[in-house]
Amino acid sequence: MRLKSILIPLLLMFSVNAFSQKIEKISIQGLSNISRGTLLSNLPVEVGDDIPNDSMQKFIYENLLKTNFFESVKLKIDSSTLVVEVVENPTIKYLEFKEYKDNTVLNDEIISDIKDNFNLNIGKIYSKSNLDKLIEQLKVLYSNNAFFNTQIKVLINTDEKNRIGIELVFDEGEQALIKTMSIIGNKYFEEDDLLDVFDIGEPDFFLINYFTEKDRFSKPLYKAGIDSLINKYLNEGFLDVSISKEEVNIIKGSNEIEIRISLDEGKQFKVGEVIFTGELMDVNPQILREKIEINDGEIFNRSAVVKAAKKITRFFQDQGYAFSKTSLKIKSDKDSDELKIILDLKQDAKIYINKINIEGNHRTQDDVIRRKLNLLEAGVYSKKNLDESIKRIKRLGYFSDVSMKF
Repeated sequence: MRLKSILIPLLLMFSVNAFSQKIEKISIQGLSNISRGTLLSNLPVEVGDDIPNDSMQKFIYENLLKTNFFESVKLKIDSSTLVVEVVENPTIKYLEFKEYKDNTVLNDEIISDIKDNFNLNIGKIYSKSNLDKLIEQLKVLYSNNAFFNTQIKVLINTDEKNRIGIELVFDEGEQALIKTMSIIGNKYFEEDDLLDVFDIGEPDFFLINYFTEKDRFSKPLYKAGIDSLINKYLNEGFLDVSISKEEVNIIKGSNEIEIRISLDEGKQFKVGEVIFTGELMDVNPQILREKIEINDGEIFNRSAVVKAAKKITRFFQDQGYAFSKTSLKIKSDKDSDELKIILDLKQDAKIYINKINIEGNHRTQDDVIRRKLNLLEAGVYSKKNLDESIKRIKRLGYFSDVSMKF
């Protein structure tokens, strides 16, 4: 019995010591271009920490791979030493785009931006995932410009210094051209008027189309045209207008596109009551009403209403409320075609100009500039006077840029 009582504490002490074994050394193998310090900065353990268990080793492994510095990572424990074996990803020796038609989809500027966006410039660490993402983006770019059969071949060469050369060889194929483009569901506007808001469409007369290239499909231009179409209706009071269906199809057996847009105009609204709420700062609402060019009963025009909100904001900014804000709210009644327009005002404290500092004038005297100012120290801030002051200083012709901050 006495022997057992001695053995049990000894076993417990041994067990505790085994589980609390510390890392005494970190050995890194396989580095050539990446520094030891860079790897250690991405290693979530250090000398003195507990020997990592299986779960922690998995975390270390994933953390190092996430850096994209390494093609592979292996971890092992040798007594109290953590051994990290890595195979580095190569550095990029070159990335070349070949056999594409300049300025059809790609050009030097776009290629430079692509390399920057995907971190694939010369000297950078190569990442296969970044290259894969680049290829996918290029395919989308070509597809958006109606090159639906573009093929991209990837040629890779790695030298003895673990540097990788990449060539992207393009077979663009033919660009699909727009043959027909139509809009249905329109009653208020003529179809030709709506088609005119698009920069793409059915081909112009042959000689003109040679220069305009209007029949060359571009997804960004198509989407911009849809936005312009919606805005055209919004500015004529059709607040519920919507595109019910869009069809952009390749005509079977050809390299031509047909586009068909179906829209629902909805109801046309007129201006009903215009209300001013919030912090009017003792300004009579009728004075504000007279400052905006919106008449009761006229067709609602979204651009005009937004312009009116900005005009009211500027009015208060000219009265010293530099941080004035005007929120626009529109209320409709399902049983009426009139809209209630609510302009809600919010003001901060009135701003007075404490001091005007002039900077950047190395050759021109302050007095020359100050004579052009419509603002006075200790005076009330005015956005109108500030803008006019900047214009007058620019007219001097002495400065490449004039700006204000406060």
